[in-house]
Amino acid sequence: MNKSVVLSIIIGVALVGSLSSCTLFQDPLVAEGKKTYGYYCAHCHGTGGNGDGFNAVNVDPKPRDHTDGGEPYMGGRSNEEIFEAVAKGGRAIGKSSIMPPWEGVLSEKEIWGLVAYMRTLHKNDKPKVVLPKEAKLERPKFPSSRKKTVEIPVEVAEDGTPVDSEAVRAKLVQTGERLFEKKYGCNGCHSVNGVGGKVGPPLSRVGFRLRDAYIFNWIKNPQAIKPGTKMPNFQLRDQDALALTFYLKTLKAAPEGAPEGKGAGT
Repeated sequence: MNKSVVLSIIIGVALVGSLSSCTLFQDPLVAEGKKTYGYYCAHCHGTGGNGDGFNAVNVDPKPRDHTDGGEPYMGGRSNEEIFEAVAKGGRAIGKSSIMPPWEGVLSEKEIWGLVAYMRTLHKNDKPKVVLPKEAKLERPKFPSSRKKTVEIPVEVAEDGTPVDSEAVRAKLVQTGERLFEKKYGCNGCHSVNGVGGKVGPPLSRVGFRLRDAYIFNWIKNPQAIKPGTKMPNFQLRDQDALALTFYLKTLKAAPEGAPEGKGAGT
């Protein structure tokens, strides 16, 4: 066999090997899942799924290593369990609320794509991920909130007398802070006074920057205001969105370098 024939064979084998690793031969569901993962998940879980995204150092507990590099976990979960974790978030499965729910943003097809892609990152003996026939292909749609003003709700005491509006506001602020840090894990993506995530913008001065109605409408349906945003839609009740709004309006830190106690307009 002459050298040119041997060289052709080597090149052909190399080319086939290269093509087999590209998306041309990849399961379409896996390919879609990889793309979705890179946009919505990589900032915490890392581009390779190792739990080492740029935001990983800012959250506690640390993001899950989807490669099972540190401990065996993913390989022991069923496809349906992984789907539920992605769709409903960590809090729904007894884990951290830092992991948000994505069922308010992504289609069921996209979530199954994420499951299919994650299955390529760790060893497992689970069935191949196949898109269920009943899976919804379109992203969910929610009515956009168009509130123009945000008012303190009227509360009445047991004796029938109205509760002081400032007392109602204070209670809402307290509730909003708890929702921000505990229930919805907003501090996993946003920082306040330098503490928290770096995926979304810092919120230390959001009370100065944004109107309360805008904050409320954004919280209710982020995609309606900015399509393609990475902000999850938590499908919040009005009362939770209201509490978060009043809490965020209290965040009025001084600009960097300003004397302590000096805020905007002072």
